[in-house]
Amino acid sequence: MDGEGVARFVPESLPRAEGDPRGLPAGVILDAATRAGQVLAELDRQLTALARIFEVEIVEARQLGPHLVEVVYRHPSYDGLLGLTRDVSEKEVGVPPDDPHHALAVHENSVEEMTTMLRIELEEPLGSARTTTDASGIRWWGDPAAS
Repeated sequence: MDGEGVARFVPESLPRAEGDPRGLPAGVILDAATRAGQVLAELDRQLTALARIFEVEIVEARQLGPHLVEVVYRHPSYDGLLGLTRDVSEKEVGVPPDDPHHALAVHENSVEEMTTMLRIELEEPLGSARTTTDASGIRWWGDPAAS
């Protein structure tokens, strides 16, 4: 894929008001040169721009390498902390460029769309998702953490 017609991430500053409940917690380090940093920056932008209340409280967000993010959060339906690990690496599109669904497949792989799906995952109750509780009591789910 040559990338023509595909939106590219442009890093922007992420000012936060002290005590603002929206967005990522102050102090989150974002490396805009990596896809994980781009997804976290976009998550911050999306949360800050929401017109409705985001009921999930993000306690911590971090990148583990260039393609893995972790988000520790409180969900109103659960006691204690939950943690989501997500691989945000760019996936093979798998749809030929002449296929009518190619543009949709490319969009689903974009930083913006991947971040939207991450935000939706954070908001949804876990249902039957398997969790693993770590030594500090955080119940983790999602992609396996990097070794």
